[in-house]
Amino acid sequence: MDPRSAAMRLGKLRETRSRRERDDALASSFQRTARDLARLEKNLAGVAEAWETVCPPARLPRTAIRSVQRGKLTIAVADASTRFELDRLLRAGAKRDLVKGCPMTVRSVRLVQDASIVGEDARP
Repeated sequence: MDPRSAAMRLGKLRETRSRRERDDALASSFQRTARDLARLEKNLAGVAEAWETVCPPARLPRTAIRSVQRGKLTIAVADASTRFELDRLLRAGAKRDLVKGCPMTVRSVRLVQDASIVGEDARP
């Protein structure tokens, strides 16, 4: 083996066996995303507490908070009867109490039907 090819093999071996420097290009992006998620979790916890105070205890297991985007709170409900009852409740003044109890700005509440939510009084 000539010295030139031996040096090339040795160089390749050093490249593969040596530790590479960490690439921190995505680290700041992940840290920013983690910070945003922590803030969102904190706000949604407050929204959930406000919803639990407004929603009747019998209907609470049949609901789930889906999102809060641009001041619109979306709540999924299991069936049409739950949606109707909660709609009447919100129109009767519960929406005002819900908005006051939320730590973030909520301008409107939207109820959407979602069959995947199963509450304690669900029928098979």
